[in-house]
Amino acid sequence: MSSELFEQFEYEFGNISAALARKINSQIPNYSGEQRKATIRAAERELEEAEETIAHMQRELQAQPSNYRGPLSNRLRSYQGELSKLQRDLKSVTLGGDGGGGASARDQLLSGSALDNDPEAGQRSRILDAHDTMHRTGQRIENSHRVAAESEQIGREILGDLGQQRETLLRARDRLDDTDENLSRGNRILKGMARRAVTNKLVLVAIIIVLLALIGITAYMRFFRK
Repeated sequence: MSSELFEQFEYEFGNISAALARKINSQIPNYSGEQRKATIRAAERELEEAEETIAHMQRELQAQPSNYRGPLSNRLRSYQGELSKLQRDLKSVTLGGDGGGGASARDQLLSGSALDNDPEAGQRSRILDAHDTMHRTGQRIENSHRVAAESEQIGREILGDLGQQRETLLRARDRLDDTDENLSRGNRILKGMARRAVTNKLVLVAIIIVLLALIGITAYMRFFRK
Protein backbone atom coordinates (compact mmCIF):
# COMPACT_ATOMS: atom_id res chain seq x y z
CA MET A 1 0.00 0.00 0.00
CA SER A 2 1.35 3.42 -0.93
CA SER A 3 0.04 6.79 0.23
CA GLU A 4 -0.97 9.16 -2.55
CA LEU A 5 0.09 12.17 -0.47
CA PHE A 6 3.41 10.52 0.36
CA GLU A 7 4.09 9.99 -3.35
CA GLN A 8 3.16 13.61 -4.06
CA PHE A 9 5.66 14.81 -1.44
CA GLU A 10 8.25 12.48 -2.95
CA TYR A 11 7.75 14.07 -6.35
CA GLU A 12 8.02 17.57 -4.90
CA PHE A 13 11.18 16.65 -2.99
CA GLY A 14 12.73 15.26 -6.17
CA ASN A 15 12.11 18.51 -8.04
CA ILE A 16 13.40 20.65 -5.19
CA SER A 17 16.52 18.53 -4.63
CA ALA A 18 17.34 18.57 -8.36
CA ALA A 19 17.10 22.36 -8.54
CA LEU A 20 19.06 22.71 -5.30
CA ALA A 21 21.81 20.38 -6.51
CA ARG A 22 22.12 22.39 -9.73
CA LYS A 23 22.61 25.59 -7.75
CA ILE A 24 25.15 23.98 -5.42
CA ASN A 25 27.19 22.21 -8.09
CA SER A 26 26.96 24.50 -11.11
CA GLN A 27 25.76 27.98 -10.26
CA ILE A 28 27.04 29.13 -6.87
CA PRO A 29 30.70 28.11 -7.54
CA ASN A 30 30.68 30.12 -10.80
CA TYR A 31 28.84 33.22 -9.55
CA SER A 32 30.13 36.24 -7.70
CA GLY A 33 28.85 39.39 -6.07
CA GLU A 34 25.11 40.00 -5.83
CA GLN A 35 24.33 37.22 -8.26
CA ARG A 36 26.05 34.72 -6.00
CA LYS A 37 24.28 36.06 -2.92
CA ALA A 38 20.90 35.91 -4.66
CA THR A 39 21.56 32.34 -5.76
CA ILE A 40 22.58 31.35 -2.23
CA ARG A 41 19.39 32.89 -0.83
CA ALA A 42 17.34 31.01 -3.42
CA ALA A 43 19.16 27.79 -2.49
CA GLU A 44 18.46 28.38 1.19
CA ARG A 45 14.75 28.88 0.44
CA GLU A 46 14.69 25.66 -1.55
CA LEU A 47 16.47 23.91 1.31
CA GLU A 48 13.71 25.10 3.67
CA GLU A 49 11.10 23.80 1.21
CA ALA A 50 12.88 20.45 1.13
CA GLU A 51 12.90 20.32 4.94
CA GLU A 52 9.18 21.12 5.05
CA THR A 53 8.50 18.42 2.47
CA ILE A 54 10.41 15.87 4.58
CA ALA A 55 8.34 16.95 7.59
CA HIS A 56 5.15 16.38 5.57
CA MET A 57 6.41 12.91 4.64
CA GLN A 58 7.03 12.11 8.32
CA ARG A 59 3.49 13.14 9.29
CA GLU A 60 2.00 11.17 6.41
CA LEU A 61 4.09 8.15 7.43
CA GLN A 62 2.72 8.32 10.97
CA ALA A 63 -0.83 8.35 9.59
CA GLN A 64 -0.32 5.04 7.78
CA PRO A 65 -1.23 1.64 9.30
CA SER A 66 1.69 0.07 11.14
CA ASN A 67 2.01 -2.86 8.73
CA TYR A 68 2.50 -0.47 5.77
CA ARG A 69 5.08 1.84 7.34
CA GLY A 70 8.15 -0.32 6.62
CA PRO A 71 8.67 0.43 2.89
CA LEU A 72 7.69 4.08 3.31
CA SER A 73 10.06 4.44 6.27
CA ASN A 74 12.98 3.12 4.20
CA ARG A 75 12.26 5.64 1.44
CA LEU A 76 11.96 8.45 3.98
CA ARG A 77 15.37 7.61 5.48
CA SER A 78 16.88 7.76 1.99
CA TYR A 79 15.40 11.25 1.41
CA GLN A 80 16.60 12.39 4.82
CA GLY A 81 20.11 11.26 3.91
CA GLU A 82 19.89 13.13 0.61
CA LEU A 83 18.68 16.24 2.45
CA SER A 84 21.59 16.03 4.91
CA LYS A 85 24.06 15.81 1.99
CA LEU A 86 22.50 18.85 0.32
CA GLN A 87 22.77 20.78 3.59
CA ARG A 88 26.45 19.90 3.92
CA ASP A 89 27.17 20.69 0.27
CA LEU A 90 25.44 24.06 0.46
CA LYS A 91 27.31 24.96 3.62
CA SER A 92 30.59 23.82 2.07
CA VAL A 93 30.18 25.72 -1.18
CA THR A 94 28.99 28.83 0.68
CA LEU A 95 31.86 28.85 3.15
CA GLY A 96 34.37 27.83 0.48
CA GLY A 97 33.36 30.72 -1.75
CA ASP A 98 33.43 33.28 1.07
CA GLY A 99 36.69 32.08 2.62
CA GLY A 100 39.98 33.93 2.43
CA GLY A 101 42.00 31.18 0.71
CA GLY A 102 43.97 32.20 -2.34
CA ALA A 103 42.69 29.47 -4.57
CA SER A 104 39.00 30.13 -3.85
CA ALA A 105 39.43 33.88 -4.21
CA ARG A 106 41.29 33.38 -7.49
CA ASP A 107 38.50 31.06 -8.74
CA GLN A 108 35.88 33.59 -7.73
CA LEU A 109 37.76 36.39 -9.50
CA LEU A 110 38.13 34.33 -12.67
CA SER A 111 34.51 33.23 -12.60
CA GLY A 112 33.41 36.82 -11.94
CA SER A 113 35.41 38.04 -14.93
CA ALA A 114 33.90 35.34 -17.09
CA LEU A 115 30.39 36.37 -16.04
CA ASP A 116 31.20 40.04 -16.66
CA ASN A 117 32.25 39.13 -20.20
CA ASP A 118 28.91 37.32 -20.65
CA PRO A 119 26.22 39.53 -19.02
CA GLU A 120 23.49 37.32 -20.47
CA ALA A 121 24.64 34.36 -18.35
CA GLY A 122 23.17 35.82 -15.17
CA GLN A 123 19.91 36.60 -16.92
CA ARG A 124 19.72 33.06 -18.30
CA SER A 125 20.38 31.70 -14.84
CA ARG A 126 17.62 33.80 -13.32
CA ILE A 127 15.26 32.70 -16.09
CA LEU A 128 16.13 29.07 -15.41
CA ASP A 129 15.56 29.58 -11.67
CA ALA A 130 12.20 31.24 -12.34
CA HIS A 131 11.31 28.41 -14.71
CA ASP A 132 12.20 25.84 -12.06
CA THR A 133 10.05 27.64 -9.51
CA MET A 134 7.12 27.89 -11.92
CA HIS A 135 7.54 24.24 -12.85
CA ARG A 136 7.46 23.13 -9.21
CA THR A 137 4.47 25.34 -8.53
CA GLY A 138 2.68 23.91 -11.57
CA GLN A 139 3.48 20.38 -10.45
CA ARG A 140 2.14 21.10 -6.97
CA ILE A 141 -1.07 22.52 -8.42
CA GLU A 142 -1.39 19.53 -10.74
CA ASN A 143 -0.80 17.08 -7.90
CA SER A 144 -3.29 18.97 -5.72
CA HIS A 145 -5.87 18.74 -8.51
CA ARG A 146 -5.13 15.03 -8.90
CA VAL A 147 -5.52 14.40 -5.17
CA ALA A 148 -8.72 16.47 -5.13
CA ALA A 149 -10.09 14.49 -8.09
CA GLU A 150 -9.20 11.20 -6.40
CA SER A 151 -10.81 12.39 -3.17
CA GLU A 152 -13.92 13.40 -5.11
CA GLN A 153 -14.02 9.97 -6.76
CA ILE A 154 -13.66 8.27 -3.38
CA GLY A 155 -16.47 10.49 -2.06
CA ARG A 156 -18.70 9.46 -4.97
CA GLU A 157 -17.97 5.79 -4.31
CA ILE A 158 -18.75 6.24 -0.61
CA LEU A 159 -22.01 8.00 -1.47
CA GLY A 160 -22.85 5.17 -3.88
CA ASP A 161 -22.17 2.60 -1.17
CA LEU A 162 -24.30 4.55 1.28
CA GLY A 163 -27.09 4.71 -1.29
CA GLN A 164 -26.95 0.95 -1.78
CA GLN A 165 -26.96 0.40 1.98
CA ARG A 166 -29.96 2.73 2.28
CA GLU A 167 -31.84 0.74 -0.37
CA THR A 168 -30.96 -2.49 1.45
CA LEU A 169 -32.25 -1.06 4.73
CA LEU A 170 -35.45 0.13 3.05
CA ARG A 171 -36.03 -3.32 1.54
CA ALA A 172 -35.38 -4.91 4.92
CA ARG A 173 -37.86 -2.49 6.51
CA ASP A 174 -40.45 -3.35 3.85
CA ARG A 175 -39.93 -7.06 4.54
CA LEU A 176 -40.34 -6.40 8.25
CA ASP A 177 -43.56 -4.49 7.56
CA ASP A 178 -44.85 -7.39 5.44
CA THR A 179 -43.90 -9.85 8.18
CA ASP A 180 -45.64 -7.74 10.81
CA GLU A 181 -48.76 -7.54 8.63
CA ASN A 182 -48.72 -11.33 8.13
CA LEU A 183 -48.31 -11.84 11.86
CA SER A 184 -51.23 -9.51 12.55
CA ARG A 185 -53.39 -11.37 10.00
CA GLY A 186 -52.42 -14.72 11.51
CA ASN A 187 -53.22 -13.39 14.98
CA ARG A 188 -56.66 -12.29 13.82
CA ILE A 189 -57.27 -15.70 12.23
CA LEU A 190 -56.23 -17.49 15.42
CA LYS A 191 -58.53 -15.29 17.51
CA GLY A 192 -61.38 -16.01 15.10
CA MET A 193 -60.72 -19.74 15.33
CA ALA A 194 -60.65 -19.50 19.12
CA ARG A 195 -63.97 -17.67 19.15
CA ARG A 196 -65.51 -20.27 16.83
CA ALA A 197 -64.16 -23.07 19.04
CA VAL A 198 -65.75 -21.47 22.12
CA THR A 199 -69.02 -21.00 20.21
CA ASN A 200 -68.98 -24.62 19.09
CA LYS A 201 -68.39 -25.74 22.66
CA LEU A 202 -71.33 -23.65 23.88
CA VAL A 203 -73.58 -25.03 21.14
CA LEU A 204 -72.48 -28.56 22.00
CA VAL A 205 -73.21 -27.97 25.68
CA ALA A 206 -76.63 -26.55 24.81
CA ILE A 207 -77.40 -29.55 22.62
CA ILE A 208 -76.36 -31.91 25.42
CA ILE A 209 -78.56 -30.02 27.86
CA VAL A 210 -81.50 -30.17 25.47
CA LEU A 211 -80.97 -33.89 24.89
CA LEU A 212 -80.79 -34.53 28.62
CA ALA A 213 -83.96 -32.53 29.11
CA LEU A 214 -85.72 -34.50 26.41
CA ILE A 215 -84.54 -37.77 27.90
CA GLY A 216 -85.78 -36.66 31.33
CA ILE A 217 -89.16 -35.64 29.99
CA THR A 218 -89.52 -38.86 28.06
CA ALA A 219 -88.63 -40.94 31.13
CA TYR A 220 -91.03 -38.98 33.31
CA MET A 221 -93.91 -39.40 30.90
CA ARG A 222 -93.26 -43.14 30.47
CA PHE A 223 -92.81 -44.11 34.08
CA PHE A 224 -94.68 -41.58 36.18
CA ARG A 225 -97.77 -40.77 34.08
CA LYS A 226 -99.06 -44.34 34.31
